[in-house]
Amino acid sequence: MGVRLMNEVVRRLLGGGIAMLLTIVALAGVAVPLAKAVPITLSDIPAAHYTNTVAGAIINTPDSQFQGSILPTAGLSIVGAGNGPQGPTAYNASTSNDYTNPRVSAFALANAGATASAQSVLSYFVAFSGADGTVPIGVQASGDVESTGGRAFLQLQLQLVETGVDVVLETLDITGGSQLFSLNQTYQLTANALYRVIMETDGSSLGSGGAANAHLDPFFSAPAGYTVLTSAGIGNAAPPVSATPIPAALPLFAAALGGLGLLGWRRKKGVARTA
Repeated sequence: MGVRLMNEVVRRLLGGGIAMLLTIVALAGVAVPLAKAVPITLSDIPAAHYTNTVAGAIINTPDSQFQGSILPTAGLSIVGAGNGPQGPTAYNASTSNDYTNPRVSAFALANAGATASAQSVLSYFVAFSGADGTVPIGVQASGDVESTGGRAFLQLQLQLVETGVDVVLETLDITGGSQLFSLNQTYQLTANALYRVIMETDGSSLGSGGAANAHLDPFFSAPAGYTVLTSAGIGNAAPPVSATPIPAALPLFAAALGGLGLLGWRRKKGVARTA
């Protein structure tokens, strides 16, 4: 659903730029070997795939921007300078990522008369190394989606590669307000098997003013005698005991739409980012 949204955004903003986006997104579905060893090792874990796109435009003008990357990046950012009814910031779109966590997030703001969109997707692999059999694995994830007139979307998917069956498929999709995402559950998973993790966040505002953002981060825990292995460059950081997802301030978004422009946004762990 998030990919379809981004396709439509880029189609409206940049026309031919959609081909680039489709190429990027397709990488998340690259076939991987069904590694099976007892115990499985890091050398059996396939590489991660990364997608980051940001786009913005002022309607009925030649002003448009697009950036896309399939490389690991801390984030992309574009800003469109407005004049007249657009105010000082016509649009602002950015992604912000921490793959050692891992965390992905996307933010988009557009004043009236402009459009903006952002998407960050991480597809990586995880396995639980140890004695063969079924293992109780804890899966924790947190995040939030927020909107003041735009659309915010997040999705977390955990899939057994060998069968293509989803163990976890959680989605939030809103066009107003805010909503927290929280998952803390134990699943019986297969040791020494490959699982694909897909984390997707999207934000968009299509010409009517407003802002939207989303962020997401998961964590896996295994019992004694088992080791959590992930794709190279991807971490598995335990969240702080007291951590609670904190929505970014909606009044700040409203002020930005009044003409001040939003220069940054923050996530729940107190990390501030400016664009």
